[in-house]
Amino acid sequence: MSLLQETCDAIRGRSHEIEQHIIDNWNAGSPVEQYGRLVNVVAQYGAATNQEHLTVPKPCMIIASADHGVADMGVSAYPKETTVGMTQNYLIPKGAGANSLANYCGAQMEVIDMGIDADMSWVLGLRSHKLGMGTKNFVEEPAMTREQAIEGIETGIRLVKEKIDEGFNVF
Repeated sequence: MSLLQETCDAIRGRSHEIEQHIIDNWNAGSPVEQYGRLVNVVAQYGAATNQEHLTVPKPCMIIASADHGVADMGVSAYPKETTVGMTQNYLIPKGAGANSLANYCGAQMEVIDMGIDADMSWVLGLRSHKLGMGTKNFVEEPAMTREQAIEGIETGIRLVKEKIDEGFNVF
């Protein structure tokens, strides 16, 4: 069985019992209504992570950079060169908006080249798992093969599993 199939088979809906348990416990201490949506958000987090007794989230932000083939048609907001600039900006000066968000919530940032249409081997800290030099133009042909798409998804699954092993629990 493939990693993708194993992962799909393991997906379960959130536990409504845990969600209700958290709301009931919170309500026993003080009226839930006085917290606005906070209690519901906390209960959803507990239910989604299968935790009745919540742990503090340890966030990890994963950015997968790549170019798409239709960019050559001028349909993108930015040219392909922007992907190179943004990706290096995540890791060298760390000055992108995503860096600010990661810093704000205390998330570790991981950046992976999944198909930037340029050589990015010079960027320190950039993980590389190119599926190609960008995708093909889907107007003319499939953007990628089914095998490339599955490989890309499974690369993401492996990266998340690695980060889970390091103690991260919110992505």
